[in-house]
Amino acid sequence: MTVLGEILVEHGKEIGKEIGIAEGRTQGIEAFILDNLEENIPRGRIIDKLIRRFSLSRRMRSDVTAAFWTTPFFKMKM
Repeated sequence: MTVLGEILVEHGKEIGKEIGIAEGRTQGIEAFILDNLEENIPRGRIIDKLIRRFSLSRRMRSDVTAAFWTTPFFKMKM
């Protein structure tokens, strides 16, 4: 393999790793939300916990609530 080919392979591995980490984090947040909903924890408290446990910024908090609480699956759980 050429040097350029090796560089591209390594770059691809790094991108794949970053995508995997992001997907794992998303699944962790989803599981965290579901677990708290099952325990009847109020939405505001869940959001506060998300900010603490996952180091979410206020902006990310808005994105998370928009992404998770507006899906039919989460509306059904509430």
